[in-house]
Amino acid sequence: YGTPKVLLERKTLTDATTTSVTFTLSGLTIPDNVKDLRLNVYAKGDEASVYDWVSMSINSDTTAANYDNQELYGIAGSVGAGTSAASRRIGTIGSGNSGANVFGGFTALFPNYASTDRHKHYLSVGGASEQIANMLTGRWENDNAIATITLTLEQGDDFVAGSIIELEGIGDLGVWIGTVNGIDNPGKVNGIDVANIEKIMGV
Repeated sequence: YGTPKVLLERKTLTDATTTSVTFTLSGLTIPDNVKDLRLNVYAKGDEASVYDWVSMSINSDTTAANYDNQELYGIAGSVGAGTSAASRRIGTIGSGNSGANVFGGFTALFPNYASTDRHKHYLSVGGASEQIANMLTGRWENDNAIATITLTLEQGDDFVAGSIIELEGIGDLGVWIGTVNGIDNPGKVNGIDVANIEKIMGV
């Protein structure tokens, strides 16, 4: 079984001087049943270090004090935790000293992205090559629906060409994803519609 998701936009960077990446939701086709957003990042920066922090701004809000986070991390042989009441960090990627072909990445989930009665939370899991693994939970202190998400590198550097960043929608999309009797993503199996697929073999 797979997560009921739909790819909203995929950006494969070809310009070695890309300083920021923005997803504008109003320009995307988002099914009504999408409730959550998921950001997938597989990228590298050109900072002269072994990994690079990616910062995020929601709805063009770049005020660090409007973002809180808590982080668990492992760096080489050390583990630790940290917290900040003013940080736009969302994940780590490979960087200039991490090797010519070494990228890194993370996945970040944004539940209830369109709600207007609560702050926006996000959970990010990932790491940059063999140097760091981290899990971060954060909060944007705003009730507004998410309209844009912009990613930049913390040190003001560039994403390198070949970096891939995509945005997915997650929700009750009315689709079934999986394999039954060797058939991938069937519309019908044994004459039973996909909407009733759970009735086959007791699934």
